[in-house]
Amino acid sequence: VRVPGPSSEADSERLETALRTSSGPIVAGAIASSYQWSRLLKVASRLNRRAYLPLWGKEAATVVRAEISAGLDIRIVHVAAEPLTPDLLGLRLDPDRLADLECRGRGKTPVNVAGEGGEYETLVVDAPFFARRIVVESAETVADGSAARWVVRSAHLAPKP
Repeated sequence: VRVPGPSSEADSERLETALRTSSGPIVAGAIASSYQWSRLLKVASRLNRRAYLPLWGKEAATVVRAEISAGLDIRIVHVAAEPLTPDLLGLRLDPDRLADLECRGRGKTPVNVAGEGGEYETLVVDAPFFARRIVVESAETVADGSAARWVVRSAHLAPKP
């Protein structure tokens, strides 16, 4: 469920509304964000559902390495931390890019290499469990102060090669 815009109580309400029509536990990929944890638990409680966060407490680089090793084609679509620059947008998160993020994160402004602090956001365009892959036909970089995002303007689903 995508909850756009700044974080607020309204976000939790939109999340709750979206999840109301589903059943079973609420699953999220949060690793270390106390905000995400508390918001998810609050929504789960209001819906009388269990919350399941299988990655909670795992080391960030270990999680990203596992995602890469599992064959996910992950693209960086938003940067919002000082050492991360718009030239990363649209690039695949692979072992070399992860090493670059780790290096950048050792500077004066630390970076969580999984983007758990909002330093960056990603889009998975292909994975072994996807029936088809997402092909981005056109995208543009939109800068907004210290942040920038890769906005997909056109895309389609395609068979796997």
